[in-house]
Amino acid sequence: MKNYSFQLETYTGRKSRHTCPNCNKREFTRYVDANGNYLADEVGRCNREIECGYHYTPKHFFDEKGTAIEYVPPMPIKRDKPKPYYIPFDMIKQSINGQNNFISFLHKNFEPDIVEGLIDLYFIGTSKAFPGANIFYFIDINYRVRAGKIMNYDSNGHRIKTQNHSVHSILKMADRKPFLCLFGEHLLKGSTKRVAIVEAPKTAIICAGFMPQYDWLAAGALSWLTHERCKNLRGKNVTLFPDNGAHKIWQKKANELIFNCSKILEGAEIKKGADLADYLASNSPYMTAIEPFKPNNINDYSKYGVGYGVDYSHNENIKH
Repeated sequence: MKNYSFQLETYTGRKSRHTCPNCNKREFTRYVDANGNYLADEVGRCNREIECGYHYTPKHFFDEKGTAIEYVPPMPIKRDKPKPYYIPFDMIKQSINGQNNFISFLHKNFEPDIVEGLIDLYFIGTSKAFPGANIFYFIDINYRVRAGKIMNYDSNGHRIKTQNHSVHSILKMADRKPFLCLFGEHLLKGSTKRVAIVEAPKTAIICAGFMPQYDWLAAGALSWLTHERCKNLRGKNVTLFPDNGAHKIWQKKANELIFNCSKILEGAEIKKGADLADYLASNSPYMTAIEPFKPNNINDYSKYGVGYGVDYSHNENIKH
């Protein structure tokens, strides 16, 4: 019996993303062997984990085909850990003086002084990679700039999926894998606020505009909520706010990390995959739907769904 080892193809740009056989979106990652050769067209994983969820593994493929090939999980390659490359802070200072589509969207929802505060709080940058594009910088608790995600949005605040890039690539450092942290981690420095974590940086920024009594952080992606990236949250009261449909995935993470995991979006009348910002926007103006969750005293959040080890059963209005 011949042994083969396969792993998901490393992302190298749009050319490494294929059309998903289930949802027909170009968000499909195929499995490759040690030489970079693809397995069958349908063997891979869709990156739309919530909306699609398709994942056909090499093991399932071989089991169903009944071939005399045994799937062997890839052996980890031992390498010296490379030193991280930090983006110069001067670059951030230069990039936050511009205007972009995301900032324009914020101005539609907040007063000018709040928008300026959010720009300063999260160092929202502007990129020339695409007309109107912005930069979300991942800054760690020691104010080291780990990475920058370049993204673009339309006038309604919806992401233009074909227009994304990374600052590492712009700096010709694509071969230097950034050591990511949580988006907004720098807010933890000296803060006594409770922490709320969502998936996308955009969502964290919008939620911070409406509920500044919390430190709003973002994982950056559904699967990026790891022990390593959450290590600086030790001792903090943390609540996760997963996108609609992702509660089971993040509830499992919450159990491992001893965090709370909110169910506020479960059963809400919003589409699958929608986030907390979408929920708030659908209940505008001024977030009337979130009012029951706002504390009268901002120093006491426990009964409003944010905080570890709290009994929520006494309040029927809180879906936690």
